Amino acid sequence: MLKQVFNKEIPFYELEVRIKHKNGKWIWVLDKGKVISWDANGSPLLMLGSHTDISRIKNISSELGKSKKTQKRVELLLESSLNSFDDIIVLSIDKNYCYLYFNQKHKDTMLALYGSNVKIGINLLNQVTTIDDRIKAKRCYDKALSGEAYSVVDVYGKEENFYFESTYSPIYEKENEIIGVTVFSREITDRIKQEKELKYEKERALQYLNLAGSIIVVLDKQGNVSLINKKGCDIIGLSEEEILGKNWFDNFIPNEIAEDVKEVFHKVVFKNNKMAKYHENILVTSKLEHKLISWENSILYDKNGDVTGLISSGNDITELREKDDMLTYISYHDQLTGLYNRRFFEEQLKRLDNPRNLPLSIIIGDVNELKLTNDTFGHKAGDKLLMLIGDIISTSIRGNDIASRWGGDEFSILLPNTGADATNTLIDRIQKKIKEVSIEYGTLSISFGTGTKNEIDEDVNLIFNSADANMYQNKTDNIINK
Repeated sequence: MLKQVFNKEIPFYELEVRIKHKNGKWIWVLDKGKVISWDANGSPLLMLGSHTDISRIKNISSELGKSKKTQKRVELLLESSLNSFDDIIVLSIDKNYCYLYFNQKHKDTMLALYGSNVKIGINLLNQVTTIDDRIKAKRCYDKALSGEAYSVVDVYGKEENFYFESTYSPIYEKENEIIGVTVFSREITDRIKQEKELKYEKERALQYLNLAGSIIVVLDKQGNVSLINKKGCDIIGLSEEEILGKNWFDNFIPNEIAEDVKEVFHKVVFKNNKMAKYHENILVTSKLEHKLISWENSILYDKNGDVTGLISSGNDITELREKDDMLTYISYHDQLTGLYNRRFFEEQLKRLDNPRNLPLSIIIGDVNELKLTNDTFGHKAGDKLLMLIGDIISTSIRGNDIASRWGGDEFSILLPNTGADATNTLIDRIQKKIKEVSIEYGTLSISFGTGTKNEIDEDVNLIFNSADANMYQNKTDNIINK
């Protein structure tokens, strides 16, 4: 460059060079120079020049260059990121609905739905070729342009419906001015179809369950109701909406047994304890009525084999049990006096005939002159005598004693762990009560006989026969003494 200046090819020179400073650091210098005097032969005699430290300017320029490269790299990364999700639509529009940005997925979607080849700067709404979709889209963008960020599921499409789950967000400039809208959207058509099919299958299954004559209830791991059929709702007396989500044990099991039942349930679902396939418990209705339900249970598992809850089928057996109880009561009780009958007495005689109940005493009683009362005053009068004696006997014995009407005018009493003296004391107490009763017709009188088994090798049937014989002997004595 100096040669060019000396040869007068250029008027001056200017170049940037790096030189080593006296402090040891390298600096950038702008070097300028010009020949200001020549000799007669045209050779340079005097040159004027300057050296300027431009290190700071060079550093700033270098950083600016790096910044531009970084910005370009960020833009490329952002563009790449927005196009890397095959199922995510990303777009931005300005206040006039014109495109500021869109990714490849949006471009492909608009082409597939409406045959529109979208470009930056054109109006989005004009590319939506169905009127209903255009109105719907404008309503969504206007809502975001008004300042509201929101999510929505909508249906778009010209010949076929496609579902999109979209999030709309306003774009703000300085001073909170809205200048456009950004949209992130995902097509969820397959998911919606699956949900509809699942809902349909669930509703159809529930229809089948509602036809069942049994309660069907599903509990999750916390014991909350996740499904219940119409029969269950009818028995409880609440609607499905009022039952779903409620804890079964806290709301529909009596308080006195709720904690115990809940503990068994928790051991099954959390500790894999075995649960009885069949059991009975009380169900509390909305009217606080108690229903006896027989349940059949099955544990529910997920695909990994983990317990997810319990499904139970239940039948209301309240009336059936009441009938069974009534039949049992009738089969073991005398209908006239309310005392046990001969069948029950004989079963209990066998059951109590063991060493734990010795001494075991038996009382046999026979109502005096019952036939005369029946013949004179009628059978109703005789029945009244029997009922009075039955009441006196039942109020005179202990809780573990067994009193029965043996048949006709005969009564029997079974006294475990009772010796002869205590037995005679009981007879005296009964006779005293009988004498204190006044009746309008007939005579209230009864003859008793007793027998006591003290040793295990004694035959209880012989003890019974002995008591029966003693009764007849006492009855004969009463007639003679009368």
